[in-house]
Amino acid sequence: MEENVWSTGNNVVRQKKFGDLGIKDIALFSRSLRLRWLWYEWDSLQRPWKGTPVPCDQIDRKLFAACTEITIGNGQAALFWHDRWLLGNAPKDIAPELFSLAWRKNLKVAEALAGERWMRGIQRMSTETQILQSIKLWELMQTIQLSTSHDSIVWKRSNNGNYTAKSAYEAQFIGRIPQQQLEVVWKAKTEGKVKFYIWLLLQNRNWTTDRLARREWPHNPICPLCDQAPETALHLLLRCPYAKELWFSARSIHQRMADIALTATSINMWWRKLNSVGP
Repeated sequence: MEENVWSTGNNVVRQKKFGDLGIKDIALFSRSLRLRWLWYEWDSLQRPWKGTPVPCDQIDRKLFAACTEITIGNGQAALFWHDRWLLGNAPKDIAPELFSLAWRKNLKVAEALAGERWMRGIQRMSTETQILQSIKLWELMQTIQLSTSHDSIVWKRSNNGNYTAKSAYEAQFIGRIPQQQLEVVWKAKTEGKVKFYIWLLLQNRNWTTDRLARREWPHNPICPLCDQAPETALHLLLRCPYAKELWFSARSIHQRMADIALTATSINMWWRKLNSVGP
């Protein structure tokens, strides 16, 4: 699958399995729904809108092409230049310069092969690259033999081969690297507000005074609890004398958990060791 060009990169809207909030990205979800138009173009039902332009842009079509596999039959459904019917490739990707020369760009495969109509306009080729592309395309086409069966399409992202909006949405996150330490946050058996706080904490996104200072926003540079050191996330959680006193008091409830907090030198170390502790 080609480079993921359709994802926003916003870690608020990524899925929870990537350790993030899991709020749906409206733009990506809308794209996954629009692919239904392209999928329905392939069914045998008589729909009044068939034959008219569908509301899908080039990125939609690239995503659809990456998620589908076409098997050519009688060539009545697949588009000659645009669909990936030629050994998994679209002719316009194999020979882009020939595509720019072609007069008829929306022919079905059967129409294009009849009387070699796909070559109309290509006779104008004049460069070595265009000639080499025409030879390559011609050689690949010699491996194709049309039959009496219908062209078929399979959705590669589902078990039964049928399009679903869910699988189309998830396909737009392929290539993302899961962040295990953030993913574990959402599996914790605690209140949602605690999970959200820890999610922010692990990414240093709590509005402590060190972050306010970097933005030149009004702030009190000293920790209001101990009045001894600058307020940072690490200080508030592990190094502040007030926090240490609380962790020490917690030893009577869960000694190992408290000892981890008292000995950890970083928030990541604290969270990593904390996850190794059983309930």
